[in-house]
Amino acid sequence: SSRFLVEAASLGPRRNRGRRTQVFKESHVQPRIGPMTAEGSRVPVKPCVLPAAAKLEGADAEHTLWQNGRPSTTVVAEHAAAKVRAAAERGGGGQNVVFGVIFPCMSNILGVILFLRAPWIVGKAGIANAFGLVFICCTCTFVTTLSLSAVATNGKIMGGGSYYIISRSLGPALGAGVGLCFYMANSIGAAMYLMGTVEAWEMAMPNAQLLEVGDINNIRCTALVLLGACLVVVGGGLKYVVRLGTVFLFIVLFVITCMYLGCFIGPDQLGTQPGSYTMTLVSEAGVRTVKELSWGGIAQAGEFFRENWGPAWEAAQGAYPADKTIYNFVSMMGLWFPANTGIMAGSNRSADLADPSGSIPKGTLFAQLSTSFVYLSFILVFGCVAPRQTLLDDKFFASTAAFPFREVVVWGVMASTIGAALTSIVSG
Repeated sequence: SSRFLVEAASLGPRRNRGRRTQVFKESHVQPRIGPMTAEGSRVPVKPCVLPAAAKLEGADAEHTLWQNGRPSTTVVAEHAAAKVRAAAERGGGGQNVVFGVIFPCMSNILGVILFLRAPWIVGKAGIANAFGLVFICCTCTFVTTLSLSAVATNGKIMGGGSYYIISRSLGPALGAGVGLCFYMANSIGAAMYLMGTVEAWEMAMPNAQLLEVGDINNIRCTALVLLGACLVVVGGGLKYVVRLGTVFLFIVLFVITCMYLGCFIGPDQLGTQPGSYTMTLVSEAGVRTVKELSWGGIAQAGEFFRENWGPAWEAAQGAYPADKTIYNFVSMMGLWFPANTGIMAGSNRSADLADPSGSIPKGTLFAQLSTSFVYLSFILVFGCVAPRQTLLDDKFFASTAAFPFREVVVWGVMASTIGAALTSIVSG
């Protein structure tokens, strides 16, 4: 076929060279005259007919075939590249909705703020305001999840995760700006999680610190070391992150179960969960004060519920002596909102999912709704098991009320924050 087109172009008039030569259908192609036989007649040659599916337009003087107004070499190259991309997408990592979307999202959402800040927020804002601000944050992420699900089901999701979705829904120009903000948010989130890891590490092993406990430089240096270890794990491959993330998530779910059990069982008489305990509070000037605190469990829910219902924005607190901020509803919402982020962790692994369009909406919605239930329930539980002053002075009350002993939550927080940090680094 190509030989016929080349000859047709080269035998045409000189003024037509450089133009495309029209190729007619089989019914319009005239038979060519072949060589002369011994009897003096010429043998007709069967014309070379192009298949109808080729849709070739012709060849120019440079012997280049054309198809639909484009060089056929370009069309063939694009078709081959599309086949390679399709094969890669079909292969993927083959992860299902549970390991590919639900576990990464829940691991990234359930972070350090639930364990280190939720009781303190209830003490400051009260049950009503704390429940309201957490509900607003959960609603925002729920609406975002619905938008993500709509985009994920509107066409085929290629590799690139959230960046691909953002660029296809907002366009390259606006999508680039949003994608840059998304990258920065994941980077800052990883730093926040690692700093939370160091806070728990200071309580678990106060004698095994690089610098003095409570020193901000100790948090910075130790978090930097942890960041280097996380980068090594991420550099080793996504499969290691998936395995570690799954292990850390199960640890977090176990810790949350222990927190529920501890709050509902209440303090016991064995000393592992004492109803009254002492805590050493360090002021901003470095003065140490021993203070006696107490909690009563769900058995005294009515009393504590009435006490903690309203806000106490200006109440003195000893959990964070350097924090002199006078909070209100909006500022406290800004403090809590990072706890609701992380819903994009599943969509960031679109290239490793067996069915991205089906797994991303189902898995993300399940993870968002389940974690929202955990958050809202703990706001009520913390407000019903301890007096306000205990919530304001004991910054790790989540571990104090845990069953069977507080170290379960301390080590669980470290697993939670490291898993969330790994997911943030991969997402960014």
